[in-house]
Parts: sequence; structure tokens; C-alpha cells
Amino acid sequence: RSPGSSRPGPMPDCGMPAPPRSPIRVTAISLRRRPDRWRACEDHLRGLLGDGFDMFEGTDAKAAAGDDSTAVDRVAALEAATGCTVYRGWPITEVRDVRRCYTSLSPQLSDAEAWMSYERKVAAEWRSDRSRLYLDFFLRHLTLGDVGAALSHLRVAERGHAEGLSLQVVFEDDVRPSAEALPALLRQGELLREG
Repeated sequence: RSPGSSRPGPMPDCGMPAPPRSPIRVTAISLRRRPDRWRACEDHLRGLLGDGFDMFEGTDAKAAAGDDSTAVDRVAALEAATGCTVYRGWPITEVRDVRRCYTSLSPQLSDAEAWMSYERKVAAEWRSDRSRLYLDFFLRHLTLGDVGAALSHLRVAERGHAEGLSLQVVFEDDVRPSAEALPALLRQGELLREG
């Protein structure tokens, strides 16, 4: 360490070339089917960064899943179109699990009504300060939007890794960082890279 500094000093020269330093990439994820959001995000970031960012086409899970009538068919179509596998090992993740576990539910209930009945049943059995958090974290349906967002972020991370990026900032198209916040975030990123 440098005297009086809490930061490590420079690495000693050991005759090896330093690895190339890559810039911090700023990426925004958006769906092509939402040109309004794409354009608004692109315009906002261009006003802050000029051309120092890129727009990344997100995984459109709704389009990939198609319009098949059953959830099982839509998940299968999504998996085939994106090359991913949706994990189904949770105890209750689908309405069919709710119906299997809570046989007292009327078979005439729609899927949405059956799921809401399940949530109300759990909420009634748990302390009120815990039930909502539990339901939100463990028992809510995974939506196609959730899957698409996760796959989009994974693809951005894989691309950055393949290109040797040491750090990247990833936004979704609804973020609007301020003119003060974005440079501060990037400065913090540089500090992270310096170690």
C-alpha cells in the first residue's frame, strides 16, 4: 500500500504486458416491438453520453411463446424459440399445482381466480407482515416478461464476457438516469475496476 493510503499501490512490473483495459460499456435493453420505448431510451442516453452506449434487442418472450391456448404449450414454444429451459421444480408454481394442493377450490374458477384464492388462503394463514413478502418472493407466477428480462440480461452478460469487458452498466428501457447520476455511476465503476 502507498503510505497513508487505504488503497493498494500499483502492481510491480513483472515483465508481463498488462491486460488490455476495456472501457465500461453502457447498454440499454429494449424490445423491437416497442419502438416508442426504444426511441425514448435511446434519445435520453444519447443526450447524456453521445454515442457512448449501445441499444441491445431484448428477448421478446411473449412473441417467442406464441399464442397457443395453454400455458404448457406456450412454455414449450418459449423454450424451443429461446433455447432455454424454464425450471418447474418449485412446489407451487402453476395454477394446476394450486388446484392439486387445494382440492376445496371450485373447478369452475378461472385460472386467475384459483391463483388469487390461493394467495388469499396463504395470506389468511400467515402473519400479515410476512405473507405479502412470502407471496411476492416464492409464490408469484413467473411471467413471460420475467423470463424475457432474465434472458436479455443473461445475453448482455454473455456478450460482455465474450468480448472481455471487465465492467458494464446495463439499463432497461424505462430508466432515465439524470445528467448528474450517470457520470457519478460511471466514476464509481472506474473505482471498482481500479480495485
